[in-house]
Amino acid sequence: MLQILCDSVPGTPRCREQPLALLSDGLDCLLQLFVSQLSSYSQPGHLEDLQLYLELLKHCTGLGWSRAVAWRHYPELVEGCHGLLEQQQPVPASLGVVVLEHLLEHYFPAAPPHCQDEAALLLTLHPGALTQTRLLPGHEPSLATSRLLLVTPCSCWHCVELLLMAKEKWWLGKDAEKVEAAVLEVLPECVASAGRPTIAHVFQVAAALAPTLVKAGMWEEVVEAMWAATFEFRKGCDLYRGLIGCLTDLLFHRDALACSDCHACIIKVSQELLKAGEGVQGMASHMALSLSSSLVKAGIGEPGWFQLLAKEVLVPLVMFGAVFRKQHRVVRDTLLFVGSCGDRYTCTTHSDPNSDCWARAIVLRFLLTLRLERAEDKVAAAAVVEGIKYQYARASGHQRDFPNSQNHRYKTRLLQAFLLLVPLLNQDECGACLAWVCEGLTCDHQQPSIRYLQEWGAALLPILHPTLYPALLHHHLKGVEVRVGCVGSFLAALTHIACTSLDPRVMSTALTHTLAWCTAQHFNTRLYAQVSLRKIWQHCEEQQMEGVLQEFRAVPLCLVQRGNAGRNTMNMLNDFYFKVFHPVQHYTLQTIFHDLPRLSLLADDEWMSVEFLMSVAREEQLPLHTSLPLHNTDSALTCVMPAPWVVKAAGEEQMAEEEVTCQVRNVQKKIVPQKTLVPEVMPRSQQAGWESRRGGLVVVASLVDKAANLGGLCRTCEAFGVRELVVASRAVLQDHTFTSLALTAHRWLPITEVRREDLLPYLKTKQGEGYTLVGAEQTAQSISLEEFTFPELTVVVLGNERAGVPCEVLQVLQASVQIPQNGIVRSLNVHVSGALFVWEYTRQLLTNSSGRSLCCAGPGKEAVGC
Repeated sequence: MLQILCDSVPGTPRCREQPLALLSDGLDCLLQLFVSQLSSYSQPGHLEDLQLYLELLKHCTGLGWSRAVAWRHYPELVEGCHGLLEQQQPVPASLGVVVLEHLLEHYFPAAPPHCQDEAALLLTLHPGALTQTRLLPGHEPSLATSRLLLVTPCSCWHCVELLLMAKEKWWLGKDAEKVEAAVLEVLPECVASAGRPTIAHVFQVAAALAPTLVKAGMWEEVVEAMWAATFEFRKGCDLYRGLIGCLTDLLFHRDALACSDCHACIIKVSQELLKAGEGVQGMASHMALSLSSSLVKAGIGEPGWFQLLAKEVLVPLVMFGAVFRKQHRVVRDTLLFVGSCGDRYTCTTHSDPNSDCWARAIVLRFLLTLRLERAEDKVAAAAVVEGIKYQYARASGHQRDFPNSQNHRYKTRLLQAFLLLVPLLNQDECGACLAWVCEGLTCDHQQPSIRYLQEWGAALLPILHPTLYPALLHHHLKGVEVRVGCVGSFLAALTHIACTSLDPRVMSTALTHTLAWCTAQHFNTRLYAQVSLRKIWQHCEEQQMEGVLQEFRAVPLCLVQRGNAGRNTMNMLNDFYFKVFHPVQHYTLQTIFHDLPRLSLLADDEWMSVEFLMSVAREEQLPLHTSLPLHNTDSALTCVMPAPWVVKAAGEEQMAEEEVTCQVRNVQKKIVPQKTLVPEVMPRSQQAGWESRRGGLVVVASLVDKAANLGGLCRTCEAFGVRELVVASRAVLQDHTFTSLALTAHRWLPITEVRREDLLPYLKTKQGEGYTLVGAEQTAQSISLEEFTFPELTVVVLGNERAGVPCEVLQVLQASVQIPQNGIVRSLNVHVSGALFVWEYTRQLLTNSSGRSLCCAGPGKEAVGC
């Protein structure tokens, strides 16, 4: 209101000086009246006037022309606050707390030091306001009384919060200790009983008093009380997230992490938070940020404790994230699109499409803070790797995981985190990790994303520690005894090692092991051996290793050049994994978290860009110390497409839901014509609709003898919605040959029995019903199938396998239609001919603008004679 009055004064700034002076004088008088009446406030109804004056002071402080006026009255306001708090009656003291809240928030932070020291003293004069929830004695219950009882604890806890937040800026001396003592006495009770306006301030105070709570032995009691209290506010989304943030700050405070008495409670509450976080967005990310920040500030502490913390909390946060169902993916993609539009659109939902990714990304960012030169960080890395192995074993099963299933994602996330930590491990630890990775390659039937990461790890460890190369060969030979199918993975790892090495001994050993599998029984094994042999031999030629080339001079004769094996070999050589991927040059965050997930057709909500990883925390919170490059120096992996075998392994469901534009061979995808399943289990109201979807075509096969042809015709007619199939005897439906070809089509297709001797009367009856009679036969006046236009109601008569359509039947037909041919054989199988007629009728039906059938029967073709 004051700003509006100021802006409404006409004229130039010089002309406005006098009106503004008058406004200042009026404001000065108004504030003087307020301060003079402050000591007389003693009724609950005075709260509304008090809040109005304090709001006026707040706005005056923000305006240039009125700031000086407001600041002149603040010392008087402090004295009035003293007077209210010193009174023994509860109502004036409660009103004094409201004034103190305003002073702490808007006056004391910018006031002189001697004024700041008064702040804590003011609060200690009325500690009972922290828990004031009962009726005020001497006052009747009323709306004003209820408002005062509601506002007073909230203002008081806000005062405590502001004092504790300012504690590091200005020292409060013994008065601060008095405040903390008063707060500790009532904190557990207030955590359990505080209402919605107050609970946020109570939680903030509890988080700020974490060191004091740990020292006083009250930490566990307060943590459990806070965790129980949060469920009462879980429907208030923003408030609930704020409470969870305070809880996790207290739970993972560095003093609590360093106290052995707190460790059991930390693990217990953390596991409960992780379980609850599956249904509450943002909870896991609060956990991850609080824990990571505390570990960066305080260090890992005792190694045994950190190993337990990593196994039970840190690594589960790396795995965190539910699988989006289809409807959730639609919502997520919509939110991401709206967010990508900037300020053009607004979204009213509180959902965060990246909430699950944030938790993982924050912990990964913490792992990137570990430094190679610090012994403590190396111990931390080894502990996290052990936790990764433990959780990976829990996620593993005896069966292959479905694409993008929960276990598939868990394993991928764990292996990604493992690759981040490899540079921090010593040789012995890398040797143990190599055995673990090779065991996974040997025993598990993995999805492409997991297989790529395991093979990369199996190659990377011997590259970083060459003494592990014999161990890899040993694991290779042992793995073959368990599962021959693992040979391809080991050969891929050997190939990547050899193609990064300049040691002739490494090349010689790799060629020896590869040649042994070029004559293997399994085609896939021979194929991988051929690919590895070509890659290694090409590397030897490029590096001019004359000794190796001379020793294995017979290798070029072993390279398959022609036939199916040669084509498949060249296709695999064009795969990005062998053509452009380099295990060392592409050892970057971009490859681990974005490029490989994309190229292995992992769901796009699992892709993490480097920019996203860097944005989850500020540099001062989680400083970056990793030795791994962030981005690739080339765009080789960005420009390539997934391999054909990856596309095939992705499965029909994923290929149907996600458009994958790949320069690869097509894959099979079966069509489900009707999602409503079978007609006989439908309600009657839907059965009529099912029948109406059938066309007007009747296929007469009474002249066909063989059950195989009738079975194939039955399946074709049902697939294209033929109205009726006519056979000479329904007994054929029990024939095994018929059912093996028809599958279950005879259950859903109307099949009528018309004996051969009854065929002519049946055809005349159909003609009387408006059907056009068409014979599938070559005659003197037959029309080509591609030129014939099918009427909507058509009967197609098929001939006998040997004799065709008899002469007496041809006489009643209105048209004879033949199939054009280019070959020497003069006829087609009757089932094939019938299928072509059915398809042509269906094609014309589909291209008709009405979506039904096609054209009315005209005058008809003349019947064709023998």
